[in-house]
Amino acid sequence: MGLDVDTERPEPPAAAAAATATAPPVQAGRPRGLLARLDRRTTPYLLVSPYFLLFAVFGFFPLAYTLWVSLHDWELAGDKEFLGLQNYTRLLADEAFWNAVVNTVGMFVLATVPQLVIALALANALNRRIRFRLLFRMGVLLPLVTSVVAVAVVFSQLYGRDFGMVNWLLGLVGVDPVFWQGEKWSSWIAISSMVDWRWTGYNAIIYLAAMHGGRVAGGTLGQFQTVTMFIVDKAFRDFEYGFAAAAAWLLFLLILLGSMINFFFVSRIRGGTR
Repeated sequence: MGLDVDTERPEPPAAAAAATATAPPVQAGRPRGLLARLDRRTTPYLLVSPYFLLFAVFGFFPLAYTLWVSLHDWELAGDKEFLGLQNYTRLLADEAFWNAVVNTVGMFVLATVPQLVIALALANALNRRIRFRLLFRMGVLLPLVTSVVAVAVVFSQLYGRDFGMVNWLLGLVGVDPVFWQGEKWSSWIAISSMVDWRWTGYNAIIYLAAMHGGRVAGGTLGQFQTVTMFIVDKAFRDFEYGFAAAAAWLLFLLILLGSMINFFFVSRIRGGTR
């Protein structure tokens, strides 16, 4: 009489452990691990993506589109013909363009130099101990918040040829009326004075902040002074512009060195995780 032999004997503990170790991972765990890796890699890009989207829409696209338009004979309504660099060569030979460049540079010089000189004198006055000093400091910013249209209307009346206040004041000292819009230099002066009136107070506040550099340039002993504070202190308090410019270039080189070191370690870490 034969005996029935149980063919499904329990495996020894060591054999069961070995079989479990060599078994393939459970398929249900793969999607979770994949999502975790994707989350770590994509979340930072998703967080900064709004900036790049806004820059692409309002910065890069207009710039690229303008460059593309500049290479065509592009009318507002009509056909478009590709010209290459012909528009640029035509522009360089256009006397009206260079006249506009000269006017821009001239008005920039006439507006900037007096503006900074007056702003420095005004800041020095506002830095003294006078009554209602805070009120005066706030008052110099009033031209900045004035509507540009209102400023243009008022100054066009001031520099009117027949009934303008400026010509009236000049007539009191025997000067003939000036046609301010009819000549190059007179128009430059009129526009520059308007720019100076609007922006002198703003620059005076900047100078005033620089005059208090001892309190904002990193503490009395430099205990919290940063490199940018050091540059501002040297440039606008000690007036060592060359030294401040050298510090700015060294700051640029330090940032470049730090970026290179960061790139080296990031590339090594990425290489090690693969």
